[in-house]
This record gives sequence, C-alpha cells and structure tokens, in this order.
Amino acid sequence: MNIKDLYYFQRLISTQSYTQTAADFHVSQPTISQAIKRLERHFQTTLFFRQAKTKALVLTPSGQQLLLAANDIISN
Repeated sequence: MNIKDLYYFQRLISTQSYTQTAADFHVSQPTISQAIKRLERHFQTTLFFRQAKTKALVLTPSGQQLLLAANDIISN
C-alpha cells in the first residue's frame, strides 16, 4: 500500500469522479483505478460500488472504515 493511494481514495470519494480525481492530482485516470485496486487487494475487500441509477460511489462498511482511517492519517 502506498500513502498516495489513500489520498487518491479520499479525493475520489469526495469528487465522485475518477476523471476529476486524476485531474486534481495531474495523473492519468488508470493511475486512480490501479490505486483503488491496490487498496482493495491490500485489505482484501471491496471499498465501494457504483449505484446504477445515479452512478454515485457508495462506500461499503470497509470503505467507510478506510475513509475514516485515511482522514486521520492524512490530517496528521
């Protein structure tokens, strides 16, 4: 796991957009996708799913826990 992956995850949940998150960090969209996959592999869980009608990212309980932890880590 890379600390930058936590930044990407935090921003992705905030923006609800892979494209916007990538633009915010001046990286490619696949970079964000790969970071999320790394986090999911590391924690062996699914962090969120995309709601069909609204296309919103909905955090799983694991994703909620990781977001809280990421916020703590990043704010310190």
